[in-house]
Amino acid sequence: MVPKMLKWIRSVRFQVFFFTVLLVVFGNLTLGWFLTETMTTHLIQEKQEKLQHHARQLAKTYQDVMLRIKDDAQIQYEAQKHYFDARSFEAIYTDVKKMKMELSLLIYSRQIPAFYEEMSAGFFIKEFDKVMAYASNPAYSEYPRLTASAKLDDQGSFVWVEESYHNIQLKIADIKQQSNRIILTIMLTTLLLGFFFAFTFSRNLKRLLSGLARMNVDLQEKIPPLPGEFGEISAALNRFADNLSVSTARNELILRNTQTGMISLTKDRQIAFINPSAIQYLGLNPEKATITDIWDRLGPTVRGAVDKAMEKHTQYKFDSAKKIIEKEERYLNIVITPNQNPDGSPSVLISLEDVTENIHLLKEAEKNEALKMLGLFTTGIAHEIRNPLTSVKGFIQILSKKLSTEPENARMFKLVLREIDRLESLIRDLLVYARPSKPNLEKIPVEPIIDTILQMLEARIKQKRIQVDLKGLGNLEVYADRRQLHQILFNLIVNSIQAIRPENGHLLIEAKVLEETIELTVQDNGIGIDTSEQQKIFTPFFTTKDKGTGLGLAISRRMMEDLEGSIRFESIPGEVTRFTLTFSKEKPNKTLDFPTKPLT
Repeated sequence: MVPKMLKWIRSVRFQVFFFTVLLVVFGNLTLGWFLTETMTTHLIQEKQEKLQHHARQLAKTYQDVMLRIKDDAQIQYEAQKHYFDARSFEAIYTDVKKMKMELSLLIYSRQIPAFYEEMSAGFFIKEFDKVMAYASNPAYSEYPRLTASAKLDDQGSFVWVEESYHNIQLKIADIKQQSNRIILTIMLTTLLLGFFFAFTFSRNLKRLLSGLARMNVDLQEKIPPLPGEFGEISAALNRFADNLSVSTARNELILRNTQTGMISLTKDRQIAFINPSAIQYLGLNPEKATITDIWDRLGPTVRGAVDKAMEKHTQYKFDSAKKIIEKEERYLNIVITPNQNPDGSPSVLISLEDVTENIHLLKEAEKNEALKMLGLFTTGIAHEIRNPLTSVKGFIQILSKKLSTEPENARMFKLVLREIDRLESLIRDLLVYARPSKPNLEKIPVEPIIDTILQMLEARIKQKRIQVDLKGLGNLEVYADRRQLHQILFNLIVNSIQAIRPENGHLLIEAKVLEETIELTVQDNGIGIDTSEQQKIFTPFFTTKDKGTGLGLAISRRMMEDLEGSIRFESIPGEVTRFTLTFSKEKPNKTLDFPTKPLT
């Protein structure tokens, strides 16, 4: 009984109904409270304005009474002012006020409870420091009162009108009763509609889920037609299943014919998939390939990396790993990528690329000078990789548009395209480094080039919230090749942005004109360059970045040498890094000797 109850509670039908009831009850109670409070506030404001109106009327009456009293005092003063013992006007006026004021005001204050039995009114006269002409209905004296007052004079006298809360409380109670009846009616109606909606929604959802469960076993199974938006969803899922069936067949065809070897292993280290390229690279028997044969050829190091990738979900790479396969020396680029199957179980994809021919070319090129080595290697790269890489990229982009609806497919295609872009970037950098061109020297304004670069990198700068300061650029011009100067500055600024941590980042680009040279500095407060790596940063292919080619700074130094200038750097790890470009103030015709300075 308890498991069935728990299952019912966890069902979509119960949850939709429960939350519908919760929202209806909470929403209507909140609405009822709001309406009651609003109407109560409005009632009290209305009462307050009414009392204020009566207070103002009594204040006006007070002024009229005071004028009449003053007239009476004037008459008495005129009648006796010729006598020997005549009194002053002020004395007579004070006596008249004492004698007539309260009786005169009482006539008007009594009209308030006479017309409005729950109201009362009175006057406080500061001159006599007492309350006068107070009139009220004793039957309502025990209730709290709502009061309004009006000023009578500048001495502090005032008149007030008050009303007991008895009548107000009765009206508030009536408001609450009417509001509760309305809210109860709305609540019952909404609950009935909510129950009907929950039942219909959960029934259609259950039919949709059962259809998906069948489709998960067999893509040819179709979800039955459903009403409304559920029908649109079921039709879209059916179309998706048809497209997925076609795409799966194409994908399998591509995997089997790609030049990259692929081996997919399950959680218990069994072969889930292996394509012909992997079988060829490892020299396996296509009919009897086993996991033991794979470990024999890849070795214990790769096997250990597979175990770590499975446990820690970390990617491992082995570049140009030397393997002896069928008594032949081969070099393989091996990438071990953790993955997850649709059922949630972990898996590992081993990607193999045979780079034996490239390694042989490199070994051959090592016998020659460094520039010749890079030229031969670049030729081999362009011949062996560039054209097929373009074709692969095109096919992958086409496939990604058709298969990227699945999050896992989208992630894999994104990873593949990113790696292809990295290879293309590497080829371009190799060509630039291996085939330097003669610079076209001319006087180049520096500031427009830096502005262009900063505009290109604006998104990255805003993302990390980096403050950029430009100093001393103004109308600065240097002798350089426009294309090379742009490339050098772009490399340095990109490196600084990548090194800066998010938040509180600072990038300074500063120019200084010295006696014989011009110095252009790019400085950042990023992570800096580790002391052990500072001697290697201009070495080709040395990089600490996952996506770097290691040629940016090497290319920048080569170009500065072509311009007969220099590039130097100073770095305090974790605090500041500064790269300084030094140019001759005259058009260069020989290599200059530029001094270095310590970082301060």
